[in-house]
Amino acid sequence: MRCYKLVVYGRVQGVGFRYYIYNFIHEHLLPVEGYVRNLPQGEVEVVIQGDPHDLKLIEDACYEGPRTGKVEHVEKMEIHYTEDFESFSIRY
Repeated sequence: MRCYKLVVYGRVQGVGFRYYIYNFIHEHLLPVEGYVRNLPQGEVEVVIQGDPHDLKLIEDACYEGPRTGKVEHVEKMEIHYTEDFESFSIRY
């Protein structure tokens, strides 16, 4: 089990990016935990915990993003997260 924090830069707020990631995870039935949320400076943060293969699929989806957005780059950090997630959610 790994935990990554992905920060997505570009035109990623106001374009459905959080819902895109949430739906990607649920449509592919990926058994991951964590959250996606907007950051104050215009980025989107994705914290995901799970199998490295599943996390790679989500990372790739972050580079793609919704058609209405434009991803410039994704910063990835492996982190040790102590919160006990029960599922994957959108945070507001």
